[in-house]
Parts: sequence; structure tokens; C-alpha cells
Amino acid sequence: MTMVVSLLFLSSSASAYDNIHKTQSDSETTTALSISKAKEALKESVQNDNQSVVLTAAAADLADIKNQQMFAYSVYERISKEYKGNMVCSPLGIEMLYSILRDGAQGETYNELNKVLGITHTEASNITKDLELPSDTAGTTIDMANLIAVNKQYSLKQAFASNARAAYGSEIWSKTFNTKTLADVNHWIYKKTNGMIPNGIDALDGVMCGVNTIYFNGEWNEPFDVNATHPTVFTNATGKKVKVMMMSQRSHFRYMKTKSFQVLAMPYKQRIAKDTKMNSYSLYVFLPLPGKGFSTIKDYIKSKPIDEMKSEMQCYGRQHYENMFPIVNVKFPRLEVSSKIDVVSVMKSLGVKSAFEKNADFRKISGDDVYISNSQQKAIIRIDEEGTEAVAMTEY
Repeated sequence: MTMVVSLLFLSSSASAYDNIHKTQSDSETTTALSISKAKEALKESVQNDNQSVVLTAAAADLADIKNQQMFAYSVYERISKEYKGNMVCSPLGIEMLYSILRDGAQGETYNELNKVLGITHTEASNITKDLELPSDTAGTTIDMANLIAVNKQYSLKQAFASNARAAYGSEIWSKTFNTKTLADVNHWIYKKTNGMIPNGIDALDGVMCGVNTIYFNGEWNEPFDVNATHPTVFTNATGKKVKVMMMSQRSHFRYMKTKSFQVLAMPYKQRIAKDTKMNSYSLYVFLPLPGKGFSTIKDYIKSKPIDEMKSEMQCYGRQHYENMFPIVNVKFPRLEVSSKIDVVSVMKSLGVKSAFEKNADFRKISGDDVYISNSQQKAIIRIDEEGTEAVAMTEY
């Protein structure tokens, strides 16, 4: 079964005009972004007339991906109701961290987690391998890491600890919970996020602390010329005009235009893996046509696997290969967005309740009565002339 999981969503309250258009076209546009592994499966969601960025990864065998997609959509939909401005989150970070917890759950706690999460144990354990790039693929970096820090007063059951290491590559620490251990955990987060999240967690208490980090850094295959970046008026969703630093370039890109929107794929530096299979990432930009909203884009990307969408883009007008893609004029604002998400409220709204109550059944984790008292996520994305850097840290 194909596994498609959103690593990152970006939602912005802003709407750009004249951002991207094919040569000699003059279209009013609003931008929705997604970062995706280009040869594998991707699903994106654009909700509430906002922009959306989705970073996704795929595992073997393309088949039914509905459950994985719906978890990402559900997380985004829930969070977008609380954030009226710019927001970035990682459904995959939540999904991976709580998949590890699910392996230690029983009874109602397990059933709730299993129903809500969009991936099976096997699929979840394969994600880290699917995100790995060969060591000779400098230019694009994507890394995911897991940590379980256990209060030295308690102990994990051996089967749970062994599974966390083997299936998820988790590091497991047994330390006294004090200010030094807190500093150690935050230093681990700092290193795994390339310094983008220096203070991941605020306190250590209870039995254990679990952390998932996801880091992406991709260089554009066609970088923007910094000398072509200028202050430009940017119209947001409320109609307010603000000044932004607008990047600009004109080059060959995979492109498609429908009756309702346009789609542009902006590739990061292409890698050739050791098995000779192309392993590349692209930024997919969706733009409603004048008078059209995001609902048509949402319906399209919910119904189309990335390979099918890529085929439609590739066949638009004629078969496009390499420099035979159409020439597209691209204007895109530099951006940086960061968010802090209350994961407890998100998971409760999706149907996971007992895990956060004192009667939670995590007896496969520890012989002691344990439950999740708090859980949060911090995420950041930066897009500039050189490429994209994005990170998410999820913890309980």
C-alpha cells in the first residue's frame, strides 16, 4: 500500500497577485505551495482560502493513500480554525511521534490512536528509510530523528524500547530529569534542526519525554537572482496591500493550466541515487485564475496522486522534457513563517482522548500508570533566492 504522509503544511493569510504566469499571460494569482518528493506520491490540501505548503514522503507500492491523506487534512483543518494569520505545521511529525506511542498502547487508548493515525506500524517504521538520501547527494538534505528520554526513576519495558529503536531509529536516554537533562534534550533538538529551534521544550517532568524532528533544506535547481529581488506591493486575503521582497525569474518549468487554476513545479537540485533512480524534490505552486477560489484546487489535489498530476502537467500542450518545458515568468515573495501548535487539543479534536487522561493504557511502555500531560509542536519554514529550509519539532 502506498504511504503518503504530509511532513509540513504552511498556511498564509496573504494572497499574491501577478505572482506566476506563463510567458505573455497576465493572470491575477493567489499562491498555494507544496514541497514534494517528485518521483513519489504527494497529496496536498488548500483550505479556507489560504495558501498551503505540504512536504510529503512516500513509501513503496502506489495504492490506497486515503487514510494517510485524511490525517494530514484533518490536522490542518483543525489547526487552521485557530490560526487566522500565517501558520506552519507538520502532520507527519505528529503522526510519527504518536505512532511510537501507539505501539505502547492497549485497549481503548490503542484503538483511538489506531483509528486516527493514517499509517500502520509497518508504514510508519518505513518512513525514516524512505526519507534517507544517499551520502553523495549534496544539495538537498532531509532528515528525521526520534528521541525518547526516560526519567531514571522509571524504566521502559524492553520490548517497547527495542521496537522504538528498530522500527523508528529512536535514541533512548535514561537520565535524571533536571535542568542539565533539559539542556541536553534541547541541545539534541538544536542539532537535529540545524539550529533553527534552539529551545524546543520548556520543562521535563513525569516518566518520559518523546521528541520527533524533521529537517529539510533544498537548493533551487534554478536559483533566483538576488539582484532581481525588489520591494513589491503584495495584496493579502483581506485586500490590504503590504510591501514584500519579491523574487523573480524566467525559466523552463513543468506547468499546467486548467479552467480554474495553474500549477507550476519548481525543482530543487536533482539527485541521482546509487540505484540510478532519480530522487528529486520540487516546490508545487497552485494559482487560482481570476474569480476562482481555492475550493477547486482543494478538490483537485485531494483526488490526484502526484504521479497522475505530474503526467497531466507533462502532457500539457505537448510532451515536455528537460529544457522543452514551457518558459514561465515567476514572481515569488521571500518568506519566513513560524508557529507553535497545541498538539493535545488537535488530537483530542480528532478523537484521541484517553491518551491524555489518567486512565490511559500505556502498560506496554511502562509498568507504571502513565498518560500524556502536554504535547506541542514548533515549526519554521524559510523560502528565499537560494532555496527552502523547513523544520518541525513535535514533543510530549
